[in-house]
Amino acid sequence: MTPRLRTPRLVLRPPAADDVEAVFALYSDPEAMRHWSHPPWRSRAQAEAYLGTMRAAAARGTVAVWLAEEGARAVGVATLWFLGDGRNAEVGYLLGRAHWGRGLASELLEAVLADGFGRRRLRHVDADVAAGNLRSLRLLARLGFVPWAARTRIAHDGSPVPGRVLRLEADAFAAPPRAAAPLGGV
Repeated sequence: MTPRLRTPRLVLRPPAADDVEAVFALYSDPEAMRHWSHPPWRSRAQAEAYLGTMRAAAARGTVAVWLAEEGARAVGVATLWFLGDGRNAEVGYLLGRAHWGRGLASELLEAVLADGFGRRRLRHVDADVAAGNLRSLRLLARLGFVPWAARTRIAHDGSPVPGRVLRLEADAFAAPPRAAAPLGGV
């Protein structure tokens, strides 16, 4: 189960079936999707399918997925995909372009990582990042992630995309005091 979390500016909650428009807006932005291995979405049906897949995977316990909101506006998405015995994970995130440069991605990831290393007692979290995604590489380094492996992904046009897998070990994660607080019954 994906818990609801709160940071100073964000509420992180499991996405609902009626979040299609918000999720579509995030994944259809060409600039926000520039470093992803699939192209920006072109139809709301893709958002509906994504939400259905993620909700089913969350019900099976293979992923935790959050929609991040500032006020009543969706600003991003984050996931923790549980690997192997469920004690390791891969983090993914997408922040809407209108919200870049305000520290919201840091706040979002700090909350997700605090939940993963705290409540879920993960041993490590990996992040697979395109080598050209300098903003994400800098953000992850600030959070304590270190280079772990090189990886080449295939882009939607068939071209190779060099990437890096970064890793954050549990004992290297120091949750900032503001990281996350459970929302309880909200």
